Amino acid sequence: MNYYIAYELYVCSDVEIPELSPWLNGSEEEADVLICEADIQKDQKEAISQVGPFLYVDTNNVFLEVPDIAQFWVESGRRIAYQMSEGSSEEDLRAFLLGSCIGALLMQRGLFLLHGSSIQIGEGCVVCVGHSTAGKSSLAAAFMQDGYSIVSDDVCAISAEGEVIPGIPRIKINQDIAQSLKINTDTLRTVRANCDGKFSLPLDKQFSSKRLPLLAIYEMLPEVGEVTIYNDLNTFECFSVLQKHLYRPRYSKAMGKAQFNLQHCGQIAASTRVSRIHRPRFQLTVKELPTLILQNLHQLNEAS
Repeated sequence: MNYYIAYELYVCSDVEIPELSPWLNGSEEEADVLICEADIQKDQKEAISQVGPFLYVDTNNVFLEVPDIAQFWVESGRRIAYQMSEGSSEEDLRAFLLGSCIGALLMQRGLFLLHGSSIQIGEGCVVCVGHSTAGKSSLAAAFMQDGYSIVSDDVCAISAEGEVIPGIPRIKINQDIAQSLKINTDTLRTVRANCDGKFSLPLDKQFSSKRLPLLAIYEMLPEVGEVTIYNDLNTFECFSVLQKHLYRPRYSKAMGKAQFNLQHCGQIAASTRVSRIHRPRFQLTVKELPTLILQNLHQLNEAS
C-alpha cells in the first residue's frame, strides 16, 4: 500500500499517486481515506439517483463512469473505489482520482469547495476562481515563479472557519504558459496519458502545508481589452461570483447541500473582498498579473 496526505487527510492507496505528499510511517488502520480497486457492480449504481449520463449521486455516494478510463465509487467521505477499463492508464486514473473524486469526497466530509487556485500572501490566502481556461493555474504558476507558495490548485477547500485547506502540491499548466514562464516541461508528467498539452508541475518547497485565513477572492474573466481589476462589487455580486464558481455543483446539489452552499456563499460574500480581473482573452498576460494583484491588495488594505 501507498500512504499520502491531501487536504489534511491521511490517505491509504493501492495505486501510486506521486502527485501527493507522502505520509511517513502511514498505516491503513490510521487512514482517513482508502483508495482501492474494486469490482463495481451495475446494481450498486442503480440504487442511486442519476443526475447525468454517467453520474449517479445521493447523500453518501457518488458513482462516476468515465468511458474507456474507469468507474469510480466515492462513499461516505471515507473510500474511493475504482475499476479500470481495459487498456486505460494510471495517469488517466489519477487525473480523475485527484479531481472529481477527491472533490466529491471532500463534499461528503462537509467542506465548501470552489473551482479555483489559492496562493499564500503573507499570513493569509488569495483565491482565484474562474471557468476552465480562465487562467487560474497559470496565475498560480506565475506567483510561484515570483517566490510565493501555493495552497491548492483547481479544487479549493474552505473550512467552516473560513480557512483555506492545503490541497495537492502541484499545479496543472499548459505548454504555452510553461514557455512564457520559462518552465522546462521535458521532465514533467503529463496530466493525462497521450496528452502533451497539460503538465503536472510539482510545487516542492513552494507548497504551503498549513491552513490559512481567506484574504480575498479574484474572479478571472478573459475578455477583450486591457487588464483591469474591479473592486466595487456589492454583496449580491460577490455572492453571485461564489455561486458561479462552486466546484462540481451538480454533485453538491444532488447530495442535498444546496442550502449549505448558499449559507457559505453568503458568509464569505459578507466578510471577504471579492474582485473581478478582466484580462485579454488572446494575449498572455500571466507575468504581470501577480504584481497587479499585490498592488490591488495593498490599495484595498490602505483604504480599509
